[in-house]
Amino acid sequence: MKMLAPQEDKVSIGLRTISLGEPDDPQQPTAWQGPLRVGRCSFDIGIIELPIALTSKGQLFVATYSGSVRNIALFDLDACKVRWEGQAFAGALQLTSDELKMGDEVLKLDGECVPITKPHAH
Repeated sequence: MKMLAPQEDKVSIGLRTISLGEPDDPQQPTAWQGPLRVGRCSFDIGIIELPIALTSKGQLFVATYSGSVRNIALFDLDACKVRWEGQAFAGALQLTSDELKMGDEVLKLDGECVPITKPHAH
């Protein structure tokens, strides 16, 4: 897992450039208005914040927020789709190579860095 550091309104991954939209501060941005754009793909996901992380499989974790509610999603850039999306949460967000901490919830990541979730009871 590699944490990415955007420059102004974009972040580069090899030959790809990911556009994050308008930054809150061009000199030291901490949030971007979106949408998230990569080549022909565009995702309208709300206000983008750090962390933005690239998995070893070339997928992208992107954190977002709206008010005090935060979320994180995993994007498959080759297939141009959302691979996984978390539940909205409040609190701190931490992402490591083997787990994702969202507030009080901790999810382990599988071999493809996809969070392992428990089935919801109905």
